[in-house]
Amino acid sequence: MNKLIAFTGKKGSGKNTLANFLIGLQLKSNTIVEDFGLDENGRLFLKQGDENFLLDTNRNDLEYASSASHSIWPFAKNYAYATPLKELIISLFNVDRECLYGTDEQKNKKLDHIRWENMPGVTTVKTPQEPVDAKGAEELCNYYKEVLSGVIYHEPGPMSAREFMQYFGTEVMRKMYSDIWSKALTSEVKAEKSALSIITDLRFDNEALDLQDLKSDGFDVKIVNLTRVKDHNDKHISESGINKAYTDFNLDNANMNLLETCQSLTQEMEKWGWLEKNA
Repeated sequence: MNKLIAFTGKKGSGKNTLANFLIGLQLKSNTIVEDFGLDENGRLFLKQGDENFLLDTNRNDLEYASSASHSIWPFAKNYAYATPLKELIISLFNVDRECLYGTDEQKNKKLDHIRWENMPGVTTVKTPQEPVDAKGAEELCNYYKEVLSGVIYHEPGPMSAREFMQYFGTEVMRKMYSDIWSKALTSEVKAEKSALSIITDLRFDNEALDLQDLKSDGFDVKIVNLTRVKDHNDKHISESGINKAYTDFNLDNANMNLLETCQSLTQEMEKWGWLEKNA
């Protein structure tokens, strides 16, 4: 049976790090590599003979795909709902790849050519510029209720790559079609059938529901919630988390180091019967 594990949790909770850990574990258990390790930033290093080399599992260029399609992906492959969104932003909005796939500092870099005041559904006008009488106030109130329904206020100025990805992916694209990212990902997972599919950015209930449907396609599906919070100030809806009823394992890694977090996950996987060698 094909296995699928989806990590949910706030940004910086360790989702990508655990995905790298599981890829390394799968490659070692299937004797593709001799050993593996993670550095302090959660990057995956593989050992083969006398060589240690970095494996960037977020690569999607043709050279990497050609190699990974027979040496890595049959055993483990990581997926992200945001991948097609990131690629669209790179190709159409002139945003550097590292601003979407890089460090938190790179993702939070302001983009001078992408601005809040140019976003659909955003107003940068907070209050009337001129005093209004009682009748004018009532008319203004009705205007905001009827015309500006669904419009948000934000100070004008440049957006960071993370802010643009959040807003464009959720308030624009998901508003047009709520299942846009979920259907694309589940279709890819079903078509490729890796022994272990790993999703690194489960954020919405409809995505969790779609994953449950994969059980009828022969997938053993598990959802793991990570509790660590690095940024308490991000109130975007994509950081709200899913209904805990969908969670199979709550990994409380708020005060765990990397080793303890990986050990906690493998102990739970042993209970699931997931650590046997794939045929």
